[in-house]
Amino acid sequence: MKRYIFVVLCCVLLIGSTSAQGLGFYGIGGGVGLVNVSQDLGSSTSGFGLNARVNMGELTTNLRLVPEVNFWSVSEDFGFFGESFTWTWRDFAINANVQYFFDLEGSFEPFVGGGLGLNFISLSFTESFGGETFSATGSTTEIGVNLLGGALINLDGPISPYGEFRYVLVSGMNHLMIQAGIMYAL
Repeated sequence: MKRYIFVVLCCVLLIGSTSAQGLGFYGIGGGVGLVNVSQDLGSSTSGFGLNARVNMGELTTNLRLVPEVNFWSVSEDFGFFGESFTWTWRDFAINANVQYFFDLEGSFEPFVGGGLGLNFISLSFTESFGGETFSATGSTTEIGVNLLGGALINLDGPISPYGEFRYVLVSGMNHLMIQAGIMYAL
């Protein structure tokens, strides 16, 4: 419980400090992507994800604050000896990321970055055998570390496409994400 209070307090302080530093809402965007989840059991599963983000402006030269939300879901079906099993993992993450943009000429803007996220992870399991079905569910909330890199392409006008690779370190559910989307300048 203490860590949730700490995260909320940090968010409040961050929001309060944005007006003092001249930050604001400079753009909104969203995208889709693929996710590959590595479980502690040694296997990995791929699925689909969605993303929504806000460009809050620069903290310092070339360092942007980009809070966002991500959702992904992956499933795995397998069976043997007349039994069938289905695992489904889902993650809803609220992230506070920073992106460092390199000074290059032209419209191509590569970046690297990182951040922290609050990951609400859920798991469901179903087993079918001999006409009987058994189910179980569970959930946990974990803090994750986001490592990211990608590029934004500034087109003439308010719309800019982006692409991003991301690796998220989260207890028992590390995952690689490949995302593409658009940002709309406000």
